[in-house]
Amino acid sequence: MSTTVYAAPTHRSFRPIALLIAVLSLWLAPHLSAQAAKAAAGENVQGGVQAEGSTATLPLTLQQGVILALHNNMEIKVERLTPLIRAEDVRKEAGAFFSPRLGFEASADRSQRPSGSVLAGADVLESQNVDVNTGISVRSITGGVVSVDFRNKRLETNSVFQIFDPQYTAELALTLSHPLLKNFGIDLNSARIKVAQNNLELSKQQLTVAVSNLVADVQQAYWDLVLAINDLAARRRALEVAQHLERRTADLVAKGRLPALATLQANATVLERDIDLQAGEHALENAEQRLKALLNLEQTPLPADLVILPTDVPVSEPRTISVEEGIKQALANRPEVSQAKLDQENKRLGVALAKNQRLPELNFVGSVGLSGLSGTLTESPFTTITIGGVPLDTFLGTAQDLRSFEGGYGDALGKMLSGDFLSYRVGVTVSIPLGNQVARSELAKARLEAEKAKAFAQVIEQRIVLEVERVARGLKSTWRAIEGVQALRTLAQRQLEMAQDGLELGVSSVTDVIEAQKNFTLAQRDELRAIIEYNKMLILWEKATGTVLARFNIAL
Repeated sequence: MSTTVYAAPTHRSFRPIALLIAVLSLWLAPHLSAQAAKAAAGENVQGGVQAEGSTATLPLTLQQGVILALHNNMEIKVERLTPLIRAEDVRKEAGAFFSPRLGFEASADRSQRPSGSVLAGADVLESQNVDVNTGISVRSITGGVVSVDFRNKRLETNSVFQIFDPQYTAELALTLSHPLLKNFGIDLNSARIKVAQNNLELSKQQLTVAVSNLVADVQQAYWDLVLAINDLAARRRALEVAQHLERRTADLVAKGRLPALATLQANATVLERDIDLQAGEHALENAEQRLKALLNLEQTPLPADLVILPTDVPVSEPRTISVEEGIKQALANRPEVSQAKLDQENKRLGVALAKNQRLPELNFVGSVGLSGLSGTLTESPFTTITIGGVPLDTFLGTAQDLRSFEGGYGDALGKMLSGDFLSYRVGVTVSIPLGNQVARSELAKARLEAEKAKAFAQVIEQRIVLEVERVARGLKSTWRAIEGVQALRTLAQRQLEMAQDGLELGVSSVTDVIEAQKNFTLAQRDELRAIIEYNKMLILWEKATGTVLARFNIAL
């Protein structure tokens, strides 16, 4: 069975959470509906949610518990949103280069200004303008900006020197502005995109850490509940044995084979075992509440007083491990290692950016354009003044040229598109910061941060190696403890049997039996606790080696 935690739809490796919801729905819904139907028929429910008297119970495997936790845990739901946010950051940074910007401007104005010069062409100069401009620009990955602008203008004026009234102009210009030193280059300008991508991957790794911690915590809580249930059963058996001893002691006292003091000793033992049982019930309640908190069952249509019944059996056989292989797995799988490497990469990009910002600004600027003009010829001095009856513009050689521009806005467009009126401009701009202390400080800071990130990555690897070695030692020590307590439990059981037989034969006292019972009960509980601790150490081993998710086929 494969469990998938959804993180971000922008990557194929992320699978939707719908699979998880479907699995849970198929698992829980039939049991809940079946419980209602069978309860109406007066039957006990077998499998799924069961009814025991007035209390609903839920048999739960370890894998089912992990699925419930991943589906319901609010911290995972919150953490799952972070990769989505970081994915939008990637799109934002990429959009700065590959998203063209379209601009549009339209305006109209009218002015009346008194003239202080005869060259203005009127005592009161009046003009009306209508401008309609549009353009598109895009930023290249190398750092330059390319724009295409289309500008249109209509002018009306009362100046006698205006040749065309109204006058139409149309211009089309291609402009390029490109850095040659500072902010130049594909690597430099794509650095922010790369940082955003690394931050996206960092958020995925952080989600992996959160999921791994949750899965490990659920397993730990599950086995704690198993321990609490079995420990309570052992305490209950101890109480039953004490009660049996109490009855048997009373019978022997009545027959005169034991002194009356033995009855008091047996009664005191029953009281002790009852107090011990109450402590076990309290421990069971706490263990169950811890597991319920991790499963967040409030998010499911389950009864509030639901009792969880773990069905998995703890591992009681030794598991062969290799410290060397464990270290290799940990360094390859642990998300902390990937996070440290990604942070190093971000800091390296920061150093490269800071180095570039020390350079002076040297920018190439170039443009090429086409223009067109048209309008209605006015009675200007060029067209009205005559010499010998011949218009002045005839002698200037401009008459035919001016009349070729007569027309409307369409004619101005035609002139522009003819390509007869071409203009261009090329140049460079230079800006050199004097001192440049800010850029120098930023570079020094970036280098220190890169050095810190490198050292921290080494610290992370060292911590992981030490953690794997420590857990490996813990596994071996815990298994040796199991072997020891199993031997003690066998010995305590034999001692109890001998004490009980001796009591019947009159060679053992009630105190001997009580002490043997106590030792046997403690040995049983110690054995179970050692087995549970071994299983919890196995969880820590999987967490230390980065394989805790692989065990349940959880893919992010």
